Amino acid sequence: MSPITFSYDLALGLGFAIVAVAILFAAFRIDDMAFDSMYWWTFFVHLHATWRGNTTVEELHAQRQQRIAIFVACWHEEDVIEQMLAYATSAIDYDHFDILVGVYPNDAATRTKVEALAQRHPNVHAVVNDRPGPTTKAQNLNCVYRAMLAIEGDDPFEIVVLHDVEDVIHPLSLRLYNRFVPQSQLLQIPVFALEYPWWEFVGWTYADEFAKNHCKDMLLRERLGAFVPSAGVGTAFARSGLDRVAESELDLFPEGALTEDYQFALRLYQHGLRTSFALLRLSPQHLGAPKTAAAYIATREYFPNKASAAIRQKSRWVAGICLQAWQRTGWHGNLATRYMLYRDRRGLIGNLGAYAGYAVFVASLALVIWNHLDRRVFTPIVPNERWVWILLLFVLASTLLELVQGACFTTWIYGWRAGVLSVARAPVAAYINGRATVRALRTFFGSLIRGEPMKWAKTAHVFPSANTLEEFTREARS
Repeated sequence: MSPITFSYDLALGLGFAIVAVAILFAAFRIDDMAFDSMYWWTFFVHLHATWRGNTTVEELHAQRQQRIAIFVACWHEEDVIEQMLAYATSAIDYDHFDILVGVYPNDAATRTKVEALAQRHPNVHAVVNDRPGPTTKAQNLNCVYRAMLAIEGDDPFEIVVLHDVEDVIHPLSLRLYNRFVPQSQLLQIPVFALEYPWWEFVGWTYADEFAKNHCKDMLLRERLGAFVPSAGVGTAFARSGLDRVAESELDLFPEGALTEDYQFALRLYQHGLRTSFALLRLSPQHLGAPKTAAAYIATREYFPNKASAAIRQKSRWVAGICLQAWQRTGWHGNLATRYMLYRDRRGLIGNLGAYAGYAVFVASLALVIWNHLDRRVFTPIVPNERWVWILLLFVLASTLLELVQGACFTTWIYGWRAGVLSVARAPVAAYINGRATVRALRTFFGSLIRGEPMKWAKTAHVFPSANTLEEFTREARS
């Protein structure tokens, strides 16, 4: 094949790929525009009802305190568990709570540290699993739940909260749960990533995604009457809801699930229980832009800032939410819930489409540059038809609109500099999500073929420094 023939075939193939990706993008963008329109209508018409933004700190303090149990599952967390528990026991502004930490008999380092803290703090309890680790987070949580039944005695726990060892628990979060549970059987508060230096784009992609999801998607889910999923941390459950599920299910938390938090929230909803979201800013000006993410009652944590770790973590999310939950729960629920299930699961195609879209863009740009240097090389050959150019213009305009909206939510939580840089981070997020989806598909279908359960490597956790915690606590209480 001559170089000119090869160049022509490559340009023709890229032209076809551009049109194919544009059609896929257009379909998703139409859906996004409809979803966003519903959100902005909700934002302006039903803001306080959805945000619970009319709740004051004084009102939170005035409530009778229900007894709260915080569940923390651990496997080889000896590097961070002591810091996390020390912070939680000193910073949480609530009197009637206990922390139950699930540890394993073959993880002596973590178990020793938790038991030492339990000696100093009566409300900290080490729950030794009845199986050697690692099992699954769901199995660990089920063991902790059984231990709670033995610990509570004549003073039963009324609320159960889930957290991970890397979480910075907001000092007022338990008071917020106490205010709205059990009116809601599940109450999720925002999860906002702790800030990295601006140039660490991988870690910041989590900040961008959670700012958008927890300032837009979760609010609209509840408003539409769909189930609100648990993020696995910063989630409070009414004890009555847990007991109701436990009576009808073999395991309280689905032990074989990769994303037991998501599937358990769906279980609650399918039992007819209410799932809700609360976005509360600690300021009397609820409609204004906050100074920092710490202005909200939210869970904060450091997410992975290396591409390999982010791909590994997100592949578990994709496999658990898009594939395993589909396999186990199907498409049950009202129309709003089925629509949100579709939006959750469309990531299988959307992530791959965005990944392919950026790849096609880079390849096309390289071909254009090559053509500038050597006129014998063809640029991408796109059909010169009106509908094609209308399609491409629509995709370009709608994608820019989506990027601007995402930047607005990041700005809302982290400030304008982070918002502007979120546009530059979009290709990084697309790369990570695309690679994670490929890994999830390979792992999921590989496990089906082999007839083996999926196994996932543990994510390394980091707890913030004392300086970061001091600043967070000061702003959180202001």
